[in-house]
Amino acid sequence: MRERLVAAFVGLTVVVVALFGIPRAYYVADLVRSQEQARVDRTADLVAAVVDEREADGRPVDPAFLDALTRSGESIVVDVSGTPVRSSGATGQDEGDVSAASRLADGGTVTVTRDGGSVDAEVGHALLPLALLGVLLALLAAAAGLVLADRFARPFRALAQAAHGLGAAERPALPDYRMPEARAIAKGLATGGERLEALVEHERELVVHASHELRTPVTALRLALEDLSLWPETTPAIATELQRAVGELDRLSDVIGELLATSRDLSASAEIDLDLEALVAHTVAATVRSVVHTRTGPLPVRLDPTPVVAALKELLVDGSRVTVSDRGSHLQISITGSAAQPPDGPAEDLVAAAGGRLTHSGDELLVLLPKRPAAGAGDHDLVR
Repeated sequence: MRERLVAAFVGLTVVVVALFGIPRAYYVADLVRSQEQARVDRTADLVAAVVDEREADGRPVDPAFLDALTRSGESIVVDVSGTPVRSSGATGQDEGDVSAASRLADGGTVTVTRDGGSVDAEVGHALLPLALLGVLLALLAAAAGLVLADRFARPFRALAQAAHGLGAAERPALPDYRMPEARAIAKGLATGGERLEALVEHERELVVHASHELRTPVTALRLALEDLSLWPETTPAIATELQRAVGELDRLSDVIGELLATSRDLSASAEIDLDLEALVAHTVAATVRSVVHTRTGPLPVRLDPTPVVAALKELLVDGSRVTVSDRGSHLQISITGSAAQPPDGPAEDLVAAAGGRLTHSGDELLVLLPKRPAAGAGDHDLVR
């Protein structure tokens, strides 16, 4: 966008300069030629007066005398009684030369010629300031175009960044722009971000709670029905119906598994390249709890940050100490001083939604995440 704005600004300036400069150049060139013609006319009259005076004194008019009267780029021809006397370098008149003739007292003529190349040089000198002014205006237009284009493009760059953030379900926080077009786009992005955030949050809750809310009671009901079908008191007909009910529960469990797998596949599309160390530091800084984060250096990884951040918010309590490390085959977030066992809640499923798993050892909780340093790298799923 910046390049197009600068090109349009400079192009408009060039067109305006051309519309003004080209007619002005023709006018200046004609003016210079008119001035040269007037100068040659005056020179011819002066040379005629000098030649008349010299002839009146009885002195000869020779080439040396005429050379003394010429200046650079000029030639003089004196025609006395049909015998022309020429200054050095005088040749026939060419196209573009400026010449003037004056009558002598004895009926002869004096012809003064100004070389066309010298006239063109004078025209070039006169047009040089005009050309420099045009170039200067074009450069100033380019500089002004860069400044204005950067100012005009700044809100749209922020809008583009906010639009990319929508892919990670981030609600864009945009100021109230003065430009009506940018304000309208920002309003649309904010509205879309709110709707998308609500939809993604609903999907997260479905993925996180589906195992506890659906799979656990379905599994418990299946086991109860199987036990009931094996009781001696259960008649064969009832046992058959119970086994059929167990089969239907198995079908329901498979459907739940497929829905969860689809949701997790869709969640994988939200993966981005980020620094895990910086993500943990930002999460710790945003929590209201008293948590100590020991920094270890950048750890680039590719994952969906939303479930990781949500899991950390579930796991961190007052007095927790957090350390992020590279364990070779995977990345590890160590949380000590929080709990001896993983807490009851969605933290384990949140970590699983990010492609990792949650383990514990004594009072230490370990969030194990796969190493995915770049898009398309081999993924080692830690969920087992």
